[in-house]
Amino acid sequence: MKAHLPEKYEALRIYCDILPYAERPGTYPFGGIVVNLGVSTDCHRDPLDAEGICGVIPFTRNCKGGGLCLYEARLVFNLQSGDILVFPSALFTHFNLHIDGLRASFVLHLDKHGKSWVESRNNWSKGEFGIRI
Repeated sequence: MKAHLPEKYEALRIYCDILPYAERPGTYPFGGIVVNLGVSTDCHRDPLDAEGICGVIPFTRNCKGGGLCLYEARLVFNLQSGDILVFPSALFTHFNLHIDGLRASFVLHLDKHGKSWVESRNNWSKGEFGIRI
């Protein structure tokens, strides 16, 4: 992501870089993760994803179907285990097709409310953990 979407990478990583004790989440540069188990989603957009993007990593076993659809773009991604798709989840209506078999996915994201939390709900910006924003 750093090589292909450098501006988005830089904007997202700021949230993770200020964690106390220099902890770096495994979802870096995204600060959050959702685990979907055997889920087919309804059509939706994610307007609260920071920077308007998310990353999807599917894991399947003996699975058919489950393609990730971006409605406005008229695209269907038949992702395989371990593929990573980063897309503008706030701009595109998306959903996944029904599945037959075992399927799970990690959805990497960062909620927009994280910015206000960083700025007003804690004192990290004042350097109390040795970190300056």
